[in-house]
Amino acid sequence: MIKSLIILIVALVLAPCFKAQATRKGTVLKDSLYAPQLGYTKGIWIYLPPNYDFAKQRYPVLYLQDAQNLFDRNTSYSGEWGIDETMDSLYFKKKPMAIIVGIEHGGENRINELTPFPHPKYKGGQGKAYLDFITNSLKPHIDKNYRTKTKKRHTYIGGSSLGGLISTFALGYSNDYFSKALVFSPAYWINLQPLVSFISSSRNCHYSRKSLYIIQGLNESSTIEKDTREVVQHLQNNGLKRKNTAILSDPNGVHNENFWRSEFARAYLWLWSL
Repeated sequence: MIKSLIILIVALVLAPCFKAQATRKGTVLKDSLYAPQLGYTKGIWIYLPPNYDFAKQRYPVLYLQDAQNLFDRNTSYSGEWGIDETMDSLYFKKKPMAIIVGIEHGGENRINELTPFPHPKYKGGQGKAYLDFITNSLKPHIDKNYRTKTKKRHTYIGGSSLGGLISTFALGYSNDYFSKALVFSPAYWINLQPLVSFISSSRNCHYSRKSLYIIQGLNESSTIEKDTREVVQHLQNNGLKRKNTAILSDPNGVHNENFWRSEFARAYLWLWSL
């Protein structure tokens, strides 16, 4: 009888702890930072894992483009990725955690920011300045204010469509900062020839030390598979290892947030599979 009472008392004492563990969620913060490289202020969203406030550990960082579409359907123009819900779910499955930094696109400046080279019709071409903002302004800000693992091997970049284009380019252009890229439905077509020329002519990008994950839908554009093959072939010709390359094609995948949301967890977990 006494033993049973002791067990009951212990269970009642610990119950709130277990409940808190089961309901703990990550935190999404909104911030802004002036980008001298671009000449205007950028909105920033930061996801901190559920255990951030009570753990002392440091975390890898994944920088994602188009923050308006990542966390909140009210700020998205075509659906949200549900990054915070996905990360919370992975946490309770005891998967590795990271800090996620979402960078808002520049509205009418989006094509300027996310294309490394100008297009004859659509213009753009400020992607290098945009990446300089991430590496020279945003990353130091994040590393200063949050418990991050600062080295290149713990710093990743990703995005969809034009965000996938700039993330692929970043592996070479921002060689000293990013080790892996998660690319969703890349819009390589808009900069295809200058991109492959850059990859082929670059001598100090160390692609052999990089990793690239691509997921694309076959219901997107008629050239997406061909464009992806061409870009990846040039990367592999210049050092990217096949074992560090994952290319997935979904026959039912389309070019929208719902598709990318459904693929994010698998892509994220790939970061730790190498």
